[in-house]
Amino acid sequence: FERPAAGSDLRRQLPTVIGIGAAKSGTSAMSSYLTKHPDYRGGKALNGNCCGDELYFFSNDKHFSKGLDFYRQMFAHTAAADGAADGDAARELVFGEKTPQYAFHPLVPYRIKALFP
Repeated sequence: FERPAAGSDLRRQLPTVIGIGAAKSGTSAMSSYLTKHPDYRGGKALNGNCCGDELYFFSNDKHFSKGLDFYRQMFAHTAAADGAADGDAARELVFGEKTPQYAFHPLVPYRIKALFP
């Protein structure tokens, strides 16, 4: 992966929060609480992912092989809408996702670290 420069528009379309936890460990509750905050924006599943903000990017080899642009698209819908929606370009937003399967796939920690050192 080629990491975008800090502060660039592309960097802001990547998550600043990645939730990792086993099924039935409170990840859905955490996501529910986060989405109530006005500055939080969750990712949106693309192309056959099953569960809204569970993106499976780092644990799905097929999705991971599509690269950073594919992952960024999962957050682009929220980034594009925010400036027009509230007119506050200086607003610091937090993008996030959660996928319980990340806790069990052996390559997930290495993949996340490669993208977010």
